[in-house]
Amino acid sequence: MWAVGAGFLFGMFAGFSGTAELLLVSGIRARAAAWTHFIIAVTLLSLLGANWGYRLYGYETAVLPYGILLSAVCVAVVAFTGWHGGKLVFDYRLGTSKGS
Repeated sequence: MWAVGAGFLFGMFAGFSGTAELLLVSGIRARAAAWTHFIIAVTLLSLLGANWGYRLYGYETAVLPYGILLSAVCVAVVAFTGWHGGKLVFDYRLGTSKGS
């Protein structure tokens, strides 16, 4: 339960900086892939918040079957948004310096 809460709260901090970067930097804002990553990440934060809220009261009974299912969906969305974020860095060179 605490890992889900920590993931949600740290995700919110990352989301604030990512949203600011998306909206303030025109080169990032112009790429459709950046918006896709943003939408997937916001979806992930919604799922993490729902998972944490589901477990806050009565966490013993919240595990089976929906708690594990919701956690598995979150893991899949984390993998997808992480892959997509890596694609932004390595394929489009967003967030990297122009030198060497």
